Amino acid sequence: MSMNFISPINQADFKEILTLSDKLLGAGYLDEMQLQKYLGDKHKTGIVSKSSKGEITGFQLVLTCELDELLQMSVSEHNWFKEYFSSKAPIGVIKTVGVNPEYKNQGIGTLLTSKGIEILQKEATTIISMCWDQKDDTPFARVLEKCNIHLIKTIPAYWEEDSLAKEYSCKICGEPPCLCAALIYEF
Repeated sequence: MSMNFISPINQADFKEILTLSDKLLGAGYLDEMQLQKYLGDKHKTGIVSKSSKGEITGFQLVLTCELDELLQMSVSEHNWFKEYFSSKAPIGVIKTVGVNPEYKNQGIGTLLTSKGIEILQKEATTIISMCWDQKDDTPFARVLEKCNIHLIKTIPAYWEEDSLAKEYSCKICGEPPCLCAALIYEF
C-alpha cells in the first residue's frame, strides 16, 4: 500500500478530479463550477488523497446543510426526506467520493470517508450519504459500512429526472435517463 496524504482541494486539482469523476461517475456528473463551490465555503469541504508522487488517488466532497438545502439537493422522494430528516438538522452529507482505479482496494475510500465524517461531526447532528447502487458491485457501500454508516432506504431510479435535466451520462445506464437506485445511508 502506498502512502496517501489528505489535503483540501484547490483549483490546481480540478482537472484531475474532473477526469476521475467522468471516468467513475459518468461524463459531466461534476463540473468546474460545482467544484469551485467547495473552495472558501465554511459549509462545504473538498478533500483529496494524493500519492507520495503527488498524483490524486481519490477525492471526496462533503457539506453541512439545513433541511431546505437537503430537499433542494435530493432529486426525488422529497416527502420522505422532509419527514425523515425534519428534526435532524444540521445535516452532514457525504456528497461525492471517487477513488482512482489504479489505487483501488488500498483503503483510500475508507481513509477519505473517515476524514469526511470527522469534518462533518464538528457541525452536523446526523450524517448521510446517497450511494449509487451499482448492482453487483457497490464498493462505496462497503466503505460506508466499514465506517459504521448504515443503510436506511433504497430509492429506485433516483437520478432519472436529474440525469435528463442535466444531460449527464451514467457509467452503467449510458445516455440519460439514469435508472440506477440510490442507497441512503445514515451515521
